[in-house]
Amino acid sequence: YIEEISYTLWPNRNDLDKQSLAELEHIRNIYFLFKEKSKRRYQSERKLFSLHGSAGTGKSHICHSLAETYLSKEHHVYICHGTDIASESLPEKNLMRIFGFDSDMFNQINERAIESQKYVLFVIDALNEGAGFKYWEDNLFRLLDFAKQYSMFKFLVSERRYSNSLAEALREEGYHSVIHTHQLDGFEDVDQAIVNYAKANKITPE
Repeated sequence: YIEEISYTLWPNRNDLDKQSLAELEHIRNIYFLFKEKSKRRYQSERKLFSLHGSAGTGKSHICHSLAETYLSKEHHVYICHGTDIASESLPEKNLMRIFGFDSDMFNQINERAIESQKYVLFVIDALNEGAGFKYWEDNLFRLLDFAKQYSMFKFLVSERRYSNSLAEALREEGYHSVIHTHQLDGFEDVDQAIVNYAKANKITPE
């Protein structure tokens, strides 16, 4: 209603008396303030979510399942694999090449996401395959800084665990407020996996 009044009357504001114009300006200020707060509601601080674990623990399955969930809610989703990343290019340049973007596309996509109040989710499965561990050790913070430029951008990555998660290492360097990590243990400990399964399904030993 406020939006309708704002855009219907504003083009004819010169025909309004002084009091009506002041009231219209007040309505427009309320509308734009509300619109800005609505945008912020959808702009979560977290920019990078990392799944890490050994081979076969379900990282790829969860990444694709989460991507499907986002798509079902009409968010924007772009998926690639770690082997698509070229070690000679910066992360954002790789994304431009992989998805066929030019330099203006990131802004355009972010603006459309703001308009629709939907996130833009980039999924990089098997992050440290392809370009390799050293590349991401040097460039993961660049990817994060790139994401922070765009209010609606999120990154979901999976990492093969070697010693420590790359994302976890960044958290320890001061990025903890914008990174969330989760370790998948899978069936490394079969006995514990059985216990967890039984507990989740309320199965009691007989």
